[in-house]
Amino acid sequence: MSDEDYPANNALLVAELEAAKLEGKPDDEVYVLVRDLLDLRLDARVAAEARAALTELEAVVDRDDPGGQMLLEYYAGRVLLLEDDAVGAVAAGERAAALAREHEFTEDQAPLLCQLADALDAAGRPDDARKNREEGAMLYEAEGNFAQAGLAVRKLALTARAEDALALHRRAVALIEKSDVPSLMVVVLHSLGAWHAERDEYLPARHALERGLKLAREASDSTGEAYCLEQLAWLEADAFHHQAAIELAGEAHAAAKDDWQRGRALDARGNARHRLHDHLSARADLLEAARAFEAAGEPEWAKDCRRRADGDRLLHYLHYLPSWVFRHKDMSTRESAFKRQFQPFWLWLIGLSATWTAVWTVAAKLEPDKRLRGILVTVAVVPISVMIALSTLLVVLLLVQRFRAKRAE
Repeated sequence: MSDEDYPANNALLVAELEAAKLEGKPDDEVYVLVRDLLDLRLDARVAAEARAALTELEAVVDRDDPGGQMLLEYYAGRVLLLEDDAVGAVAAGERAAALAREHEFTEDQAPLLCQLADALDAAGRPDDARKNREEGAMLYEAEGNFAQAGLAVRKLALTARAEDALALHRRAVALIEKSDVPSLMVVVLHSLGAWHAERDEYLPARHALERGLKLAREASDSTGEAYCLEQLAWLEADAFHHQAAIELAGEAHAAAKDDWQRGRALDARGNARHRLHDHLSARADLLEAARAFEAAGEPEWAKDCRRRADGDRLLHYLHYLPSWVFRHKDMSTRESAFKRQFQPFWLWLIGLSATWTAVWTVAAKLEPDKRLRGILVTVAVVPISVMIALSTLLVVLLLVQRFRAKRAE
C-alpha cells in the first residue's frame, strides 16, 4: 500500500468501525475492524494513529484471556518500535513470546519471534535478533507458510556475513517460489540484486533486478517496479552507463507512489547527472529529492541531498575540482573521458604553472646575487615539478579506470 492509498483506506475502516459501534455489533466484529485498522496504520508507519488504534484494541480485548494478552503485547511491541522505543519493544516482544510458549500457542510463535527479532535489531542486539529470526523462519517453514519463511530468511541475509548472505538469499528465493504469494519474489530479488551491487557484481545484480522488474510489471506492482528501477539506475551508474541510469531513474520516478520512492528515484537521477557533469540538472534533482524526503519524514536523507546539491553548484562554477579524479568513474564514452572530465581544469592549472615558472626563471636570470638566484630557481621549479607528478598520477588513475570499465563490460 502506498502513502496515497492510506488516507482513503483509513477513512473507510474508521467509518465501518463507527457504524459497528453505533449498531451495537458484537465485540468479535468490532475487534476484527480495530485490528484491521491497527494493521493498516502500522503498515503506513503513522505512529500517533497506530497508538490510538492500540488503545481501542485494548478496550475490546479481554486481558484475562492469555491469547488476548499475548496479542496486546505483540501489537504494543510493534507500536513501540514505530515510536523508536526499541527497549520497550523488546520487553513487549519477550512477554508475548513467553505467553505463546507457556500456553502452547504454536501457530503464533513464528510471527512473535520475527517481531521480537526486529525489536532486538533496533536495540543493537544483532546476535539475539538472528537467533530469534532463524527460529521464526524454521517455524514458518514447518507450518508450510513459505511466503513468511522466505521473507524472514531474506531479513537474515541482510545482516548475515558475506559468505552466508548469498546462500540465504537463494534459500529465500526457493521458499518464495514454493509459496502461494509469488509477488513477494520481487522483494527478495530486489534485495539479492542490491546485495550483488554492493559488491560490484554487475551481471548477477542486473539479472536479479531485471527479473524482479519483470515480475513486478506482470503483477502490476508499481511499488516493486519503482524500487527495482531505482536500484537498476544506481547499478548502471556504477557501471559507467550514465545515460541509461538517467532513463531508469526517470522511469522509477514515474512509477513511484509515495514521497520516499520519489526521493529515491530523484536521488539516483541526480547522481547519474552529477557523474555526467550536468551539475545544474543534478542540483535540481537533488533539491527536489530533498523536498520529497522531508515530506516522507526523512530529514537525514534530505540533509544529505542538500549537501550534495551545494557541491554540484560549486562544481558547476569551478569546472571540476582535481579531487574528482579520486572518486569519479565515468568511462561511458572513454574516447572523450579525459577531455570531458579533466582537460579544462588541468590545462588551466598547467598554464598557470608554466607562466609562474617562466616569470621566476626570468627573474633569476636577471638577479646578480647567486644565492638569491638559487632561491628564485627553486621557487620556479617546484610548481612545475608538482604538476608533472600530479599529471603522472592522473594518467595512472585514468588507466586504472579504463581497466575497471573493461572488466565491468
